This record gives sequence, C-alpha cells and structure tokens, in this order.
Amino acid sequence: MTPNTFATKPTLPRTAAGATVLGLVAVLAGFPVAPLQADTACEDLSGVYEVVVDLPGGGPTDIELDLEQDGCDLTGFVGARTRTAIQNGVVEDATASFTFEAQNQGSGGTLVIGWEITVVGDEVTGTFSHDLFGNLEVIGTRVEG
Repeated sequence: MTPNTFATKPTLPRTAAGATVLGLVAVLAGFPVAPLQADTACEDLSGVYEVVVDLPGGGPTDIELDLEQDGCDLTGFVGARTRTAIQNGVVEDATASFTFEAQNQGSGGTLVIGWEITVVGDEVTGTFSHDLFGNLEVIGTRVEG
C-alpha cells in the first residue's frame, strides 16, 4: 500500500506577512476585510508620582510627575520647583518615555531632558538623561491615580 501524499492540506505560515497576503487576496476577490490592527499595548500610567533623582551638583532631588494618558499618548507635567509640560510622551506596555525642557542654571540655556520610566504596581523606576550628565537613576512611587 502506498502512502497518500495528499492527505494533509498545505498551510501558510502564521505570520503578519501571511495575514497581509491573505487579506490582499480577500480584498482582490471582493470580500470585505476588517483592517489589521497594530499590536500596540499600553497600560494606563495616568497618575501623580513622586520620584527622586540624584542630580550632579544638586544631590537627591524630589520631582513630581503628573501624567495624563489618552490611548498610548502621554501628556502632563514634570515639577521640582516649577511645573513644565511633558513633550513627545508615549507609552508602550508599562513603560513611558517623554522629554521636557529645563533652564540651565549656569548658562541660562535650555536643556532637553529625556525620561524613560517603567511602572509596576505603584512603583516606578527608570532613567533621567541628558548628554551633559548621562543617565541618572529614577525611583519613586505613585501617590495618586
């Protein structure tokens, strides 16, 4: 008895490219197809956080993060002595990245400071960075939200 080589159906690999090809075939054949959704997962990190950054020449500094989120877009304020608006804020999974502008006390110029924080429960860890001083550790907790 010879084995039946046609007993199994050929299948396409289950990849994003395979799904795109199948979707294109369905559209060309005239079938309605729902648009593919990007895999964008972002936890809601909205709230007020109190964090500490050990600034060069300034020592440990308490900073408040007041984060507001719409989808995966992040806005809000950063403040130690004054509150400054967050710019370029995005959330992916439980990690937020954003920038804000600060005045350089020495030169009077503007510094763009980068942040990347990860929130687990109410605990926050991450980095505060600029070319002048590198990456500084951020630790803190959510106090509201």
